[in-house]
Amino acid sequence: MPQPPGVTAWIVNYGGHDYSGALNRSDISNIDYLTEDYVPLGYLDRVTREVFTKIEKTSPDDYLLISGLTVLNAIAAIAWYRKHHQVKLLIWDTREGYYRTMTVAKTQLDLMEQMIHGGGNEEHTESGEST
Repeated sequence: MPQPPGVTAWIVNYGGHDYSGALNRSDISNIDYLTEDYVPLGYLDRVTREVFTKIEKTSPDDYLLISGLTVLNAIAAIAWYRKHHQVKLLIWDTREGYYRTMTVAKTQLDLMEQMIHGGGNEEHTESGEST
């Protein structure tokens, strides 16, 4: 089934929680999910195929809403990055009561790789500038 027009928040695992807060963002008009209900660890191979199939329907403007098993979120984020060369995340901020966004793109990954491989001890801002 084709996605309706507009930006979609893709929930990694729809577990029955209220995700309507994602629609409070002016840039999001739809909510959909990659998986739903309880996902047993023993079924990750099968579920991973389902995740890949659904990610094929996503757009670079869409968001990945973190929810459910940590390993499933990691798999979804990696697949999303491979498709779009960035991951726009929606992460629930319990203290503030809204979804925060975080975009992981090649620039940030290159900086992380430099830090891991001893590319300097200086701190970097979100834009990648040294401080």
